[in-house]
Amino acid sequence: MGRDNYDQVSYLIIIAISMSTKIDKSILFKYFSGLTTPLENASISQWLEEDGNEEIFYFYLENWERQNAQYLPEKKQVFEKFNGKLESSDSLPSEQNNRLRYLRGMTSNRKWIGIAASVLILTVVIIITHDRILYKDYVTQYGETMTIVLNDESQVVLNANTRLKVPRLLGYYNKREVWVNGEAFFNVSKKENHQKFIVHTNNLDVEVLGTRFNVTDRREATRVVLQEGKVRVVANRDEGEMALLEESGDYAEVKKESTEIITRRVDESLYTAWQDKRLKFQEVALSKVLETIEDYYGVRLSTRDTTLINRKFSGTLPNNDLNIILQALTNVYGSKFTIH
Repeated sequence: MGRDNYDQVSYLIIIAISMSTKIDKSILFKYFSGLTTPLENASISQWLEEDGNEEIFYFYLENWERQNAQYLPEKKQVFEKFNGKLESSDSLPSEQNNRLRYLRGMTSNRKWIGIAASVLILTVVIIITHDRILYKDYVTQYGETMTIVLNDESQVVLNANTRLKVPRLLGYYNKREVWVNGEAFFNVSKKENHQKFIVHTNNLDVEVLGTRFNVTDRREATRVVLQEGKVRVVANRDEGEMALLEESGDYAEVKKESTEIITRRVDESLYTAWQDKRLKFQEVALSKVLETIEDYYGVRLSTRDTTLINRKFSGTLPNNDLNIILQALTNVYGSKFTIH
């Protein structure tokens, strides 16, 4: 048999195999593992030239790589080899050429998407690590209070269900800054260099030099009550208002999405009694009393007598046992309260 006849027979064998052999998952996985025969390789090459098979090929390639994590394919070489094949595809019909050009763009896009994903993951890791290194979080659970002495000798008492974020190098820069979500009482120490102390909340900032005040940042609003000294309150929104609290009992409130600061005079003990394990109210709707209890204990209270909700309540409740609070409310209103 002459050489030309031999080549023709081999070509016919390859064509026959490509037509009769089903290229399924098992054959492709075998191919990815480098275990296929030359004739199987030829049939796969022939199969790849058919419209739509390239997507199937790369789908199973990704599937196989997930199951063989220890295997590190030479992707660069594979891409170069495959792109070389694409570049030499001018003899194919125009429809197949368009398909191959699309696939070349798809493989290139996959590479850049992978790079972008890696950069994004790295950025997130840096942000999380950066925050943990530079700041320390203090967190109280429901029904728990915590007293903290900062490294500038300021004292902070956290109410239940509160988070305080403090720089580890507090006071190193030209101002002292902390972030609070929940409720906290601040006794800020004065510094000889008149360094400001700033408390950031969702709706406003409190700027002081040295003073005592309570901050509550809950339920779509932030409240500040001055006990001693002076504080400046600044709404966080653009063109937000500013207010100066100068006397004990001065009160400021900013609601979410608002630039207006509401000020008035109050009995400051109504807002600081929680430090002594007491809840103190004066002419407050029962619904607000129940909300305060919910913020502290993380439970929802209800009563079958819905007419009671808007009735005013004045008095002091012990705040060291939820059952005692419920019993006290039952005695006052003559109605049982249920915990959810």
